[in-house]
Amino acid sequence: MSRTGPRGHSPATNPAIFTRSPGVGWVRLAVDVPIALLILFCLRSLAVGQQADSALSEEEVTKRQAVWRELLDRQPAEYKIYLDTEKKTALSLRKVPVLRWANYTRSGGRKVRDAATYIWTAQGRPEVVACVFPMSEDGTTIRLDMGSLARRGLIAERDGRRVWYPKEPGVKLQPVPGSPAPAESAAARLRQMKELAIEFRSTLIGLRGDGSDREELRMLPQPVYRYESESPELLDGAMFFFVQGTDPESLLLLEAVREGSGYQWQYALARRSSGALMARYQEQTVWRIPTQHTPRNPAETRIEFDHRVPALW
Repeated sequence: MSRTGPRGHSPATNPAIFTRSPGVGWVRLAVDVPIALLILFCLRSLAVGQQADSALSEEEVTKRQAVWRELLDRQPAEYKIYLDTEKKTALSLRKVPVLRWANYTRSGGRKVRDAATYIWTAQGRPEVVACVFPMSEDGTTIRLDMGSLARRGLIAERDGRRVWYPKEPGVKLQPVPGSPAPAESAAARLRQMKELAIEFRSTLIGLRGDGSDREELRMLPQPVYRYESESPELLDGAMFFFVQGTDPESLLLLEAVREGSGYQWQYALARRSSGALMARYQEQTVWRIPTQHTPRNPAETRIEFDHRVPALW
């Protein structure tokens, strides 16, 4: 193969670089030789790094994932949360997350490869939910996005210091229109909750404000958490997630709540995203909330905390 470029130019003697493009012929790249060598060096270094990552054994990948997940699991445990201002009712953190998830689909944003959602409960009922995920590529910043699901105020402490104290309820339960009376058996009630849940639709209106990233969310087919409460006021309940990929963006609570001498199916919706959201029940809009970026006010029902952690590798 000839090493001569177009019109007799030799790549070895001319300070420009030529490349042959299929169907076009020689193309002159207006790049000085020293700059081109630097580019080639960087590309080679990147390739070596990618080869090193791909050279990890399956066992090593599994080990790294286990270490990372253990680090995630430790973050919610730093918080003690109480259901009242007198701190008489301490919530119980479920150490096993209700969902491990990833989000590779968020357009124009950072991809989340390994994250989890945790809940704190009282008498079985979920009162606080937290999505825990990396905020930096090297994993040294972990964010906790916490939201109240309580029907009254909360207090959260970290290292003995009060860091979150919403006085307002996190959710407002409402009757499910036209729903049947809760069934006698637990199995039949679960079927009822699934049937009611599929009548709800949730939409991520978007983060951009112009609606260009509007998306109909997918409801996971099974509840992520089922609870038969110890409280006589609550017979049964379940939590369903509406997701992007497997990343929760909004959630639905369905509960069989005491009403008079019997029980009634009631529902509440809550955000798990900073974006504007809406929900419909049988095509009737029943919930709509605006965009809420980086909530830091400890008196509000949703808050984010960033934890700095050492690099793992």
